[in-house]
Amino acid sequence: MNQPGVGLMYLSGISDNISQIACLSQTHDGIPIGNTTAKIIFTPANKIRLYTCSFTNPIHFSSSIPSLSPQSAIALGETALDATFVPRSNIKGAEINIEYLVKEHQTAVLVYGFDLENEHKGTSWRAFVNAHTGEIEDVINHVYRTKLF
Repeated sequence: MNQPGVGLMYLSGISDNISQIACLSQTHDGIPIGNTTAKIIFTPANKIRLYTCSFTNPIHFSSSIPSLSPQSAIALGETALDATFVPRSNIKGAEINIEYLVKEHQTAVLVYGFDLENEHKGTSWRAFVNAHTGEIEDVINHVYRTKLF
């Protein structure tokens, strides 16, 4: 992580008599990189018991100043996924997140992340819309369907 503007952000943690756990995210210009995390588990003596991470070393970052408004990104996501914006807070305490998403070839794009649903179709998505181009960069399907024998 020896790049200008790259750092760490505390996301969450828990503590008890046995250990302390901290969850971190990699950042660029103070903006979290959404698909990077680290978990550190400390002993009661504050020694590291376990450390895991999925940090990356992107070779290019898009501008940290979005070209699109959050409302424009939501409208584009709603159209593309045939769903409606659901204003619910996520683990980061926001209904709409601005974050980087590291893609193939180690390129990091600035995205808006937010939830969408279509109750009639039974779909629920977390959409990541490029904050500069309006393209859907990634989606997470919140609905898992199984077929029983």
